Amino acid sequence: MKRIFLLDTLWLITLCAYIIIGTSIAPFHGDESTLLFMNRDYDYQFTQRDLSLIYFADSPLNQTEQELRLLNGTVYKYLVGFFRTLRAIGQDGLNDFWDWGRDIAYNRDTNRYPSDDLLMTARHVIVPFLALGIIALFFITKNLGGRFPAYLATAYFALNPPLLLNGRRAMMESLLIGFCLLTLLCAVWWIKRPSWRNTLFLGITGGLAISSKHPALFTLIPVFAVAGLFSLTQRNKLLTMGKIITSGIIVIALFFALNVAWWNNPIGAGSEVLRLRGDLLAVQIDIFGGYTDFGDQLRGFWEQVFIAHPQFYEVANWGAYIGDQIATYESSLWDGVALGGNTILGVIIALLTAIGIWACMRIITTPLWVRWLVVIWGIFQFITTLLLTPLEWQRYYLMVYPAIGIFASMGILWLKNRVIRAD
Repeated sequence: MKRIFLLDTLWLITLCAYIIIGTSIAPFHGDESTLLFMNRDYDYQFTQRDLSLIYFADSPLNQTEQELRLLNGTVYKYLVGFFRTLRAIGQDGLNDFWDWGRDIAYNRDTNRYPSDDLLMTARHVIVPFLALGIIALFFITKNLGGRFPAYLATAYFALNPPLLLNGRRAMMESLLIGFCLLTLLCAVWWIKRPSWRNTLFLGITGGLAISSKHPALFTLIPVFAVAGLFSLTQRNKLLTMGKIITSGIIVIALFFALNVAWWNNPIGAGSEVLRLRGDLLAVQIDIFGGYTDFGDQLRGFWEQVFIAHPQFYEVANWGAYIGDQIATYESSLWDGVALGGNTILGVIIALLTAIGIWACMRIITTPLWVRWLVVIWGIFQFITTLLLTPLEWQRYYLMVYPAIGIFASMGILWLKNRVIRAD
C-alpha cells in the first residue's frame, strides 16, 4: 500500500511539474494584460481602502473598469494582488488595459504590455491551480474505475496542448478548471458520505469556482442537481437535503463575499453582468464571425475538442506579433501532445469517449450515484459547450477536455477488461 501511495504521488508530482515548468515560455495573450490592468482593484480595496471605487454604479467613475470588474472573476484579483505585493509590485507597477485596435508596438510604447516581473509573478501564482485540477481529476477517475484509468486520464490532461497553453497564461482558465474539478471531487465525496464536513468542502469549492470565472455555473448546475436528487433517495431525506441546501447557501455567500462590486446593489450588478456578457458575445461574433448554423457548430466542436491543436491567438495578425514566442514554445519539450491531432486519432478518442460513458454506467463496483454524477456532469459539459459556444475560440472549450480524459480512460479500461475476459 505504501509503495502504491508513493507511486501515485510521484506520478502526480511529475505531471504537475511538467505543467508548471513550461509556464515562462507560454506565448503572450493580450487578455493577460487586461486582467493585470484590473488588478488595481486589489489596491483600491486593501491599500487605498476605498470600496466606492469598486462598487457598482449606474454612472461609474470609470466605465471600462466597471465593465471588466463585473465580467471577470475575483479570485484572480486576490491571489495575484497578494503575491505581487509580496514582491513589492504596487499599483504603479501595473500596466494599462490592452488596446485591441492597435498593434503590439503601440501597446508596448503606451505601457499596456506588462513587465516581465509582473507577468511571471501572475503566471506562477495562477498555474498551480491547473496542477490542482490534475490532482482532483486523478481522484475523480480513481473513484470511478481505479488507478489504471486515473493514470490515463491525468496523462491526457497533462499533455493536452490547449489546457497547457491557456492554463499557463496569467488568465482565469487555470482557476476555472482547478476549482471546477475540485468541486466535482468534493461532490463525489459528499455522495459517498454526506457529512457536514463534506458539505462545507462542497460549498467552499463551488463558491471559489463561480468566483473564479462565471462559466463555472455549468459545473455547479449538474453537480447540485444530481446531489439534490441523490438526497431524495436517502433514508433521512430532510437532513440530507438540508445539507445540500446549506452547501448551496455557502456557494452564494462566498461569491457575494468575494465580489465587492455587488455589495451595494446586487440586483443591479447581476443585471448588468447579464447585459454585458450578451453584448460582449455579440461584439465578438460581429468582429470575428460566429458559427453560421448547427453543422458549423459541430465542425468547430470536432476540431477544437477531438483534434485539439493549440490555438495561440484569436486575432489573425497576432501571428506576426508572437511568432517567435510560438516557435520557441513549440520547439520545447513542454508544449504537450495533441493525442487527437488528426482525423483518425480524433475518431479513436471520440469512440473511446462514447464507450467510456457507457462503461461508467455499468461498473457495479462503483456507487450508482457517483457514476450518475460524473456522467451527467460530463454530458452537460459536452451539450452546453456545443450549443452555447458562439464562435470557434478554443478557450470556450476547455472544460470539455477533463471530461474526455475521464471517459476515454474508462473506455480503455472497459476494452482492457474485455480482452482479459476473452483470454
